[in-house]
Amino acid sequence: MVCLTSKFFLKLKKRLNPKLSISILVLIIVLILGLVGGLLYFRQQTQKLQNLDTSQPLTLGLQTPYDGLILNSNVLTVKGTTLPNSVVVFYTETDENSVESDANGNFAGTINLQGGINTLVVTAFSEIGEEKTQVVDVVYEEAEQADNTPSESSVQGVQIAKKPENNPASTKKQDKQAIVGNIDEVTTDSLIVIDKKGKIKVKTNLDQETPIIGQDKNQLKIKDLKTKDRTAIVTEEGIATKSPRLKKALKVYQKEATYSAQLKRRAVQGIIIILNKPLITLAHQTQRERHFNILTNDDTEYKVKNVAISSFADLKLGDRIMAVGDIDEIGNITAKRIHLIPGKAIGIFKKLPVATESAQLSPSPISTVSASPSPLASASATPSPSILPVSPSPLASEF
Repeated sequence: MVCLTSKFFLKLKKRLNPKLSISILVLIIVLILGLVGGLLYFRQQTQKLQNLDTSQPLTLGLQTPYDGLILNSNVLTVKGTTLPNSVVVFYTETDENSVESDANGNFAGTINLQGGINTLVVTAFSEIGEEKTQVVDVVYEEAEQADNTPSESSVQGVQIAKKPENNPASTKKQDKQAIVGNIDEVTTDSLIVIDKKGKIKVKTNLDQETPIIGQDKNQLKIKDLKTKDRTAIVTEEGIATKSPRLKKALKVYQKEATYSAQLKRRAVQGIIIILNKPLITLAHQTQRERHFNILTNDDTEYKVKNVAISSFADLKLGDRIMAVGDIDEIGNITAKRIHLIPGKAIGIFKKLPVATESAQLSPSPISTVSASPSPLASASATPSPSILPVSPSPLASEF
């Protein structure tokens, strides 16, 4: 190209004056450099899309709530940080919500609580299908059960308890925090609770007058407490520290272990490969052999960006979605909420094209294969448009 340009310039030089020839040559060189620079830039950007940058690991940090938080309001604010523009879902046994983090990775949303112990699961999903989860237990003291002293501060119009400072002398009422764990031993006058990791034991005094509130809001007796039950203990101290000193239990909240083991809520992310109302089948974003069955109904909520009232009709084959719901006995998820994930994920789709053409849009029977105890969703050996069951969430056993 340079050689041709030189010949062209020599011919042009004979016809034009020297000054004009130099100007034209400079202009041609600038145009050539601009063209080459543009091609290099385009190639670089294309390569970035095709090779998705995975150097930044997925993170999830919770600012609020924290384990053992006691609230007098049934509306909980969930705040934290993760990767920018990521979908974050949080849910309890009775409610769920989903949000998207902003350009700085900050996210915030609210969720409704029921009286007593609420197990909150917060999961963030990355662009490439990774997920990070945190599980905390919070306590909602309903009006008829709570004391009359103010114990909360307002954050963004929602009443939430203030996280205790790193000050052993702090015993303010707004710092109320419960000891949360599983019952290790119970006697007529004491209760020993072991934390989630099974490392720290805390002993508290209790008597026949200590209020013990079950998950059905009924008043229980000491004899009703059983080992391995999930328990939250409000002690005489403003902050329920794990110090060796014996504490007096002011109130005990109990959740039966059998109920916790049956908790089957799960959040999954994937790409729609079958869309046949009320059925959605997802393929995992990077592990395409893993499929998830999502069942929808009239109670399913849909969240689509910039669409005020969303529905099943807003979904299409190839869309990336997040679904949270209850898992049935054969592993299908009945969705409480479906969140359409924004963005194209071009790098992922170029590396792993989705064969939605093989997806059958005609009605397909739901598999009756029993759920597998393996973690996450069960997978078929090879990708298939047939409907495959998913296994119960491993989180259920952690509650």
